[in-house]
Amino acid sequence: MTPPAPRSSSSVPDPPEVPFTEGLPEGQDWPDLGCMLPLCPSPPATAIMVAVATSNSHQAQELGQILNWLQDQMIVIGTEAEFWAVIKERPLGLLMVDRSFGSPGQTGETWCRHLRASASHHTLPILLLGEQADPNFIAAAFAAGATDYLTLPLQAAEVRHRVKTQLTLMSLQRRLIDDLDRQSILESNSRVKLLLTLQNQLRAQSERLWAKNILLEHEVNERQTVEKALREAHAQSDRLLRNILPGPIADRLKTGEGSLADRYEEATILFADIVDFTPFSSQLSPLELMETLNQIFSSFDQLVENFGLEKIKTIGDAYMVAGGVPLYRPDHAEVVMELAIAMRREIRKFKHQSGQPLRLRIGINTGAVVAGVIGIRKFSYDLWGDAVNVASRMESQGLPGRIQVTTNTYKRLAHLYNFEEWVVNIKGKGHMTTYFLIDRKR
Repeated sequence: MTPPAPRSSSSVPDPPEVPFTEGLPEGQDWPDLGCMLPLCPSPPATAIMVAVATSNSHQAQELGQILNWLQDQMIVIGTEAEFWAVIKERPLGLLMVDRSFGSPGQTGETWCRHLRASASHHTLPILLLGEQADPNFIAAAFAAGATDYLTLPLQAAEVRHRVKTQLTLMSLQRRLIDDLDRQSILESNSRVKLLLTLQNQLRAQSERLWAKNILLEHEVNERQTVEKALREAHAQSDRLLRNILPGPIADRLKTGEGSLADRYEEATILFADIVDFTPFSSQLSPLELMETLNQIFSSFDQLVENFGLEKIKTIGDAYMVAGGVPLYRPDHAEVVMELAIAMRREIRKFKHQSGQPLRLRIGINTGAVVAGVIGIRKFSYDLWGDAVNVASRMESQGLPGRIQVTTNTYKRLAHLYNFEEWVVNIKGKGHMTTYFLIDRKR
C-alpha cells in the first residue's frame, strides 16, 4: 500500500451541504460550543490527512462513500505493517480504527494505548468504530485514549458530523500553534490548557451525540419493524384475495372499480361430479370424508393451475371450471377437454373401500356467459347464463367415467378427438344431440 501524496491545496474540503441537525428530534439542536469551536473554520496552514484502519473492505468502501468530500486526503490501511508505516511516515490529522482491526488479540483500545504512549502521537485524534453500544464499554474505550466512538452500523450523517468536528479541532490546534509560534502570545502551559479545554468540550459533545444516536437507532428499528409487519399483512391479504378471486378481478376490486360483471361471447364450462358419492361418503367418518375430498379437489386445483384455467367453485362433490374467463384464450375448448381427461385419470388414484377406483361424470359446454363478483361479504366469482345450465345438464345426465359435450363444443373439437354421437332428453331443452369422448385422433 502506497499512501497518496498530500494535495497541494492546504484546506480541509467541506463535506456536502447536510443540515447539522439531521437525526435530532424536532426542535432540538446540537450543543453550542460558542466561539471556542467554529464548525466552518478558515483553511488551515497544511492539509489534514485522515487514515482509516480496517480489514473490512466493505466498511472501507462505505466510509469512502460517506467521506467522499475528503477525496485524496483519505488513506485506507488494511494491514498492521501498513498501519505502522503510515503512522511513522505520514502526519495525520485523524485516525479511524475498527475495533476488529489487526491480528487476533488486538483491539481498538490496544492501538489507542500504543499511540498514547508515543510522544509524537499522544494528541492524535482517534475515532474507534465498533458494534458495542453499552455505555460502560464506550467509557472504557475513552479511558484507553479514544477521542470519539462510532457505533456500527454506520449512520452517514453522524459519521460526517463527527469527522468534521475532529478535523475542525485539529485545524484549530494547528492554527493556534502557528499563531503562538509567530506571535509568542501565550506560554506553553497556556496552550496546553486551551487545547485540553477544547478537547474536553469536544468529548462532552461526542458523548451527547452518541446518546442521541442510540435513541435514533431505537426509533429506526421500531419503524422498520412496523413497516415490515405492514408489508407482511398486505402481502397476506393480497394472497387471500387472490385465492378467492381470479388475479385480474382481484386487481380491479382493489382499484375500487364499481362494476365487476363482464359478458363473454364464448367460453367453455366444465362440471365434474363423483359417481356414487352418497354411498361412498356413508362409509367414512366426517373427518375422513373431509380429508378425502380435500385431497381430490386439491389435486384438481393443481391441474387447473397447470392448464391455465379458472376454478369457479365446488358444490358438495361437484367441481366447476371455466376456460376463456376472465382472460380470453382462443383454445379454451381444447384446454378444458385436456383438463377433463387429466381429471378422469387423476380420480382413479382414489378408491372405494372395496378397492374399486372412484369415477367422474363430466359435462362440457361452450357458449356465451356473464361472469362477475356477487355479494358484499364472503363474495365469490361466478358464471351465469344458459351455457352454464346446459354444461351442468351434460354432467348430471352423463354416464359414469365418461365425458359428454354439447354440439357447440363438439364443433370446436371434432378435428382433434373421436366422439360417439348420443341423443339425450334435457330438461327445459327437449331432445338434444350430444357427444361422448372416445379418444384423441392419431
